[in-house]
Amino acid sequence: MKRFNLCYIRVPKAASSSIMEYFYKNICDTKTDIISHGITNYPERLSFINCPKLKHSHVDAKFSIDELNVPNNAKFIGVVRHPLERQISLYLFRIRNDVYKCGKHDMPTHFRSKLINGELQDRQAHQKKHQHTFLEYKEPINSEWWIYERVEQHLMDLMKEYKIEQKVNFGYLNKSTQSLGKSKELIDVLYDDNTKKLAEKAFEKDIDLYYERKKYYDELYS
Repeated sequence: MKRFNLCYIRVPKAASSSIMEYFYKNICDTKTDIISHGITNYPERLSFINCPKLKHSHVDAKFSIDELNVPNNAKFIGVVRHPLERQISLYLFRIRNDVYKCGKHDMPTHFRSKLINGELQDRQAHQKKHQHTFLEYKEPINSEWWIYERVEQHLMDLMKEYKIEQKVNFGYLNKSTQSLGKSKELIDVLYDDNTKKLAEKAFEKDIDLYYERKKYYDELYS
């Protein structure tokens, strides 16, 4: 959002479609803002506004600065989600879209078969990209990590900070966190002790980031 010098980085499977739609309908200026989004209910399903057509819209801060000319003094915002839950969300998304062509199957066994050293394999590299890397750059930048479970609160705080009147509330748009807890409840179902241990090792930095931000916001909002 150019007039606020804000850049939202779309971490996959972290409510990014709902957040992007919220920004589009409440904040974005289509004449000046750089908008890169593939799938949402924008007017006429517009995908890329004021930027080149991209293979996907889950670009990181580095790409945004170096390729899309977002100022490196902008404030970059990302959402972190517990990585084991996030992998389940991606897996269920692929199941719903019949990507695996697996028909009827034993879900825990099938899910574990898609893991290598605890990481879910996927055809799209950006879906496998570790979350903490999305806000990294070769020099320090002004970045802020929100937490998945508190997205609506974060958005309300942002609107208040910049004195922006909300036109459409997040709850109306949000599809991803309406069933919040579903993926978390499946962690102990889909992972066994071995795959869970491997995943926790593979995503150690993301897990540390998640719990650091969770502790911070739990204390802030208590």
